[in-house]
Amino acid sequence: SPAAVVGNLTAWMTEKGAVTQVAFDGEDWRVEGSDKINTSEALVRIPEKLAITTYDVREHDLIAEVAEGRDDFVGLTLWVLAELAKGPNSS
Repeated sequence: SPAAVVGNLTAWMTEKGAVTQVAFDGEDWRVEGSDKINTSEALVRIPEKLAITTYDVREHDLIAEVAEGRDDFVGLTLWVLAELAKGPNSS
């Protein structure tokens, strides 16, 4: 489940001293970083194939035209909704 994944990630980050507080209010996660974090050190790396970008929005067959000219967050939200609607056929 997503909660378990976030829980595992934040537990690991806490163990490494990178996180001081983790909270979930039923809708949103809040993670507070520690002052021990080196600003040049990556805490989490997300493979490009798992990242959703504005390029994905522009190339999406269903929402590219609707998202054009709108805020990036609108386009990314439309992309997520379009992929959720595809169900198991989502890319």
